[in-house]
Amino acid sequence: MQPINRDQVKNIVDNHDKKVAIVDATSEQDFAIGHIPGAISIPAGKVNELAPKLLKDKSQKIITYCGSTQCPASTIAAEGLEKLGYTNVNEYKPGKADWKQAGLPMEASSEGARAG
Repeated sequence: MQPINRDQVKNIVDNHDKKVAIVDATSEQDFAIGHIPGAISIPAGKVNELAPKLLKDKSQKIITYCGSTQCPASTIAAEGLEKLGYTNVNEYKPGKADWKQAGLPMEASSEGARAG
């Protein structure tokens, strides 16, 4: 798992890079309240169940994030993805708190599907 920073994530979001999967590892409720634009919801505890359905290409670049550096969910999700054989997993550890602090937009939704 490689760390990734806000500027790198913002560049992916700004360019609508569909080759990259941005994974919100918080609960479905937290995802619905607000997530990074284009993110999909895969709560850390459901990686084994949801990742094979939502992330078909195991070599695809994947970015996990959660609420903040204090939140363990992005690390748990990233490690779970690697155990499932995903080979290009990145973690945006500062997550939503860092994103919001920079004044960047969040999306809200009532579902876990990729916004776009």
